[in-house]
Amino acid sequence: MVDFISVMAADGKLYERTGMNSSFFGCLGVCLSFSDPESYKQHYLKTINQHYGFNLENDGKDVIKSHDIKKWTWQNDQFLSSMKDFVHDVCNDGVIINIVFSTFNPQKLPEKIKIYGTNKTPEERIDVVDFLRNKLNQYYPYITAWKVSKTAQLRGSSIYLDHFSLHNYTHAWNELCSHHSVSIYPHGDSCNAFISSADIITRYIDEYLNTHHLRLEESSIRRAFHFCDELKINVFYVGHPDIRDIVPLHKEEFDLGEFYPQPMIYVIKEGLLGKEETKFIENSPAWTLLLNYANRINGSVKYLDFQKDFRFIKKGDYLVYFDNEGEKKARYIRSMLYEVDVISIDSISKK
Repeated sequence: MVDFISVMAADGKLYERTGMNSSFFGCLGVCLSFSDPESYKQHYLKTINQHYGFNLENDGKDVIKSHDIKKWTWQNDQFLSSMKDFVHDVCNDGVIINIVFSTFNPQKLPEKIKIYGTNKTPEERIDVVDFLRNKLNQYYPYITAWKVSKTAQLRGSSIYLDHFSLHNYTHAWNELCSHHSVSIYPHGDSCNAFISSADIITRYIDEYLNTHHLRLEESSIRRAFHFCDELKINVFYVGHPDIRDIVPLHKEEFDLGEFYPQPMIYVIKEGLLGKEETKFIENSPAWTLLLNYANRINGSVKYLDFQKDFRFIKKGDYLVYFDNEGEKKARYIRSMLYEVDVISIDSISKK
């Protein structure tokens, strides 16, 4: 990593293999390093249109995630090869692909893994599988970025992370935030080209290892990139030597909203369809419009949480409504002098 890395984007997932009599768990993540992010965004659009143009035209998407490729290719069994084509083009665009993985040997941890123990939170001990599945996996995107930054001694980058569900403090989180500008993107793999790329490459590695019956280890991961310049591929292990840095320090959580990008698009539900309203919205053309617009403004999208988001709404954010009830709520909030733009979903379609 000789060039200045202005942007890094990371995503992660649980690595799971289940057999007849045993199961294996680990964590897998990808952190991409960009020295010329604006150039890459153009390359990304060209790449996805080249490989998925027909599907993009039908779905209207400007950013895709691995789930989309799966949906488009499962019938002809081209999921892995289709992702490989995408990865091949990313390798040829000067992007550094950093792969991070975690496994633990339970025999080396006879007393299990210690978590908490600070800020008046009593110490707890949990077994390796519980830690991997229910702790580390839940915040692995930032662990991935932290490991790359720490090893390469990077400073001053913009870090884009896909949304993650568990947000306890760790030494890794504190260190990452002290050296970089960190942004957390709700639905990042669907509205941010950099996070989308990290998501697709993470899924590609997982599928490659599964298809070829390979273990989660460095040599196997490198085999998945045999078509790439080795200088553009880095593999990092996060495990036993890093436990102190990656375990939750206490049960207190940081607020994800403090790290949302700007501007944010807050979507106000009408409350007319009960529990199924989210499904209707996220499978509608309107949702695609919102994601595409978020991509163009380098923002993100989430549903407005009336119990929490009043603390995070910032000048220049958007309140988007669908119909009369949503408009009333949005305009009422703006009447409190929040400096936000209140717009209808129809207005988004014209932007």
